[in-house]
Amino acid sequence: MMSQDDLQKILEVIAKSGIKVEGDLVAQKHVECEFKNFGTIAGDVVLAKPDKPVAPRTTSDYSDEVVGKAIIALDGYKKPLCEKQLFLAIIKVLCDICGWCGKWQTCCDRINELPIIKESDMEVKCDYNNLKAPIALKFASLQYKEWEDYEPRDSERDVFRKNKNVAKLFEEELERQIQLLS
Repeated sequence: MMSQDDLQKILEVIAKSGIKVEGDLVAQKHVECEFKNFGTIAGDVVLAKPDKPVAPRTTSDYSDEVVGKAIIALDGYKKPLCEKQLFLAIIKVLCDICGWCGKWQTCCDRINELPIIKESDMEVKCDYNNLKAPIALKFASLQYKEWEDYEPRDSERDVFRKNKNVAKLFEEELERQIQLLS
């Protein structure tokens, strides 16, 4: 349970961020629920992760619905998928964690065929042609979990950093969607 001071800090961060909050009162549980998976808010308020332990996941936990909703949610949160090449991160997580086949073209096609993606108004869709340049970089051949210790070359540093951030956000969003749907 959060203290009143922690709740007040969160409400101040929300107010400074410009997020509109309807009504006079924001319930503590609502604030905890909405922000617990984002870790740090505005760099200075850290929220605890859920108290209940998360069971180890199997590939069957990552249904098309979970994957589609996670991609849509990720696209709507600060638009991290605004660069077409960042679908590399999504595919690495899908292949290495969710058990999807490891072929880039097949993964792009499968993502685009997910009903929620097909019906969405996402500005950027997965396109294999946009992945050809980044998949030639060394980090793309590594397992996603190996990215944690990988030191990129100068020529790939920016692309790697962006993909690593998107992959981490996507992994967290997948977990959040599994919890929401269970």
